[in-house]
This record gives sequence, structure tokens and C-alpha cells, in this order.
Amino acid sequence: MTLLDQFDLPALSELLGKLGADGWLLYDFHGINPAATRVLGIRGMGTRRFFVLLPRDGKPVAIAHRIELASFDGFPGEVRPYAAWRELHDQLQRSRRSHERHCGGAGASWRAAPRFAKRRCSRV
Repeated sequence: MTLLDQFDLPALSELLGKLGADGWLLYDFHGINPAATRVLGIRGMGTRRFFVLLPRDGKPVAIAHRIELASFDGFPGEVRPYAAWRELHDQLQRSRRSHERHCGGAGASWRAAPRFAKRRCSRV
């Protein structure tokens, strides 16, 4: 079984369209968001942050730490690795810009401490 095998992506796309949303951004760190790991089909508790954008149109995009890339084997989209904080910030900004270009200027809702400084309080 691969990631997202048991998830109905066409139904999500339809729902996002009805809501006027561009995508669903999943985030997890140390198991604080069990919905994210259930939707993706990831087993075990990771020790690093990951972000997954399930866009209304197009392939999913994951940002995952290099030491946990095995958790994303079989992911049906692009996996963008990071190791250091700077790389994580760069990948998030790159993903946000790409998403905004693809969606004609619409963006995702982001709520985070500056530069994700409050590690367990930042949310997207």
C-alpha cells in the first residue's frame, strides 16, 4: 500500500471546489495532528515536521525532513526534502509562491510565529 491509497482525492477536489478553497494543507510534528498521518497513511511517529499540500487541482506536494524521507516512499506527488531550518523556510516559501502562481494569486492561510520560532505553537 502506498501513501494516500485509501484517500478519495477526487472527492476532496470536489469538496474544495464547493468551499472555494485551493487546497488542504496538512502538517504534523511529533504526532500532534493524527488526522494528517491518518489521511496520508503514515505509520509511526515522526520526529520532524512535515507539510503536505493536497491541491484542488494537480499533484500533491510534501515537504519532509531528509532523515524521514522513507515515510514518504510511494508518495503520489513531489517530495521536497529539507534538513536545516533555512531549507525548511525556503521550501515553504517556494511552495507558497508556486501555489499562488498556480491559483492565480489566491493563497493558503498561514498562521505561524515569525520564522516558526515558537516550535509547538505554529500552525498552518
